[in-house]
Formats: sequence, C-alpha cells, structure tokens
Amino acid sequence: MSTKQLLAEIERGIKALQKAHALCLKTEVAAPKAKATASKTAKVTKSSVKKDAKRGISDEGRAKIAAAQQKRWAKVRREKKKVAKAALVAPAASQPTLAQTLTHPMFEKGMFVSQAEN
Repeated sequence: MSTKQLLAEIERGIKALQKAHALCLKTEVAAPKAKATASKTAKVTKSSVKKDAKRGISDEGRAKIAAAQQKRWAKVRREKKKVAKAALVAPAASQPTLAQTLTHPMFEKGMFVSQAEN
C-alpha cells in the first residue's frame, strides 16, 4: 500500500468515527428530552396508578379467591354434616325408644312398675 492509499484509508476511518460520534451526541441530546417527557408522563402515571388501585383485582385473582372460598364452605358443610350425623346416632344409642322399653324383659317382669303402685 502506498502512503496515499494509507492516508485515504485513515481519512475514511476518521470520517466513520466522526459520524458515529455525531450519532452518539444526537442520542445524548435526545435523551434529556426523553427524560423530560418521562417526568411528565410519570405525573400522569402516578394518578393512573391510583385509579388502577381502585379498579379491583384481576380475573385470575378473583378465580383464586372464589376457589378458596368454595373450599372453606365445603369444609364447613362437611363439619356440619358430621355434627348432625353424630347427634342422630348418639341419642339413639343412649336412650331406648318406647317400643324398646315396652318389650324389654325387665318390663315384662314388672320391675318398671312405679313405687306408688306397690
């Protein structure tokens, strides 16, 4: 390579670097504008965040809450059935019915006769 060709190559490299430098400066100049725009939108975003907070929950969140509530009520219903079943079984076992009393062998022998009759 001759000196002229070498210098021409260096000149092209310098021009390319200058263009890249200029582009970088343009983006740096544009960046403060973007920051100013971002600060203006941040004010809007703050108020919209407050509105979003009042709007409620997502459909997915609502579905999770509904599933949990259904599970709780199912548990309450199961417990209620257990208590009702135990109440039906316990009195029947602890106290005999009138038919059971009348057919009991001790009743037939007169042992259930009141003391006033004797």
